[in-house]
Amino acid sequence: MKKYLVIIFLSISSIAVAQVDSFSSKKKYNLFNPTPTKWMRNFATDRPDITESAYSVDAGHFQLETDLYKRRITKTDQTKETVKTYNNINLKLGLTNSADIQFVVSSYEKSIANTQIANSLQEGFGGVTIRFKQNIFGNDKGRSAVAIMPFVNLPLHKDDILAGGIIVPAAFQLSNGWGAGAQIEVDFVKPRNSKIQSTYIASATVGHQLYKKLNFFIENFVTFEASNNQAFFFVNGGLTYNLLPNLILDAGTYYGMVERSGRTVFLGGSFRL
Repeated sequence: MKKYLVIIFLSISSIAVAQVDSFSSKKKYNLFNPTPTKWMRNFATDRPDITESAYSVDAGHFQLETDLYKRRITKTDQTKETVKTYNNINLKLGLTNSADIQFVVSSYEKSIANTQIANSLQEGFGGVTIRFKQNIFGNDKGRSAVAIMPFVNLPLHKDDILAGGIIVPAAFQLSNGWGAGAQIEVDFVKPRNSKIQSTYIASATVGHQLYKKLNFFIENFVTFEASNNQAFFFVNGGLTYNLLPNLILDAGTYYGMVERSGRTVFLGGSFRL
């Protein structure tokens, strides 16, 4: 009897040690020494809601997230602007077990402005944004996580506006399969021949499984433009479908409560390797 108890004890101990070791030893992996597939964390994306994920991409792996198609319509008393974006890519690369770097490339944008006087059309390459995400805690264990993510828009042309900011996202695993997230964000813009302008953003989102591989999310977020003392409120929602373990498709809307804040529909997807 003692012999069997010793065997059981050793077996349980070895499993526990292996589990602890799987978390602690992940710190040694990096861009050039990728995390083994068996130790990769659950597939988490920064889309399709506005609230970013608090989890970074595993070291040495990449993740591609894209708006295959997105249309935003903004109306004022005198102007209607329609902006269409095609293949807005976010390419993410895991640098360490807790950090990744992201390159957001707007491949093609088409903007049409209709006024009572004239119409205008602008189209072409939308620009590049570089983001760096550092997970603070909760990447591999626990029911909550927090990260910090500074970003900057690259001014590729002399007339481009210098812009950047910082995002602090948080994630929470709730009971009965619910998940939630929240974030605060500060954006800075430096127009030519003008002082720096700031915008403050806060959001909260919840999601749950609808049926097997089909999930939904609903979200509220608010933006406050300090330069003109204006706040805009949005109610967002959408669906995600896990087509494959590492391939997710999504669709949804960002719905501004007033037309001048903009109303967006989108179709996209995410893939990791």
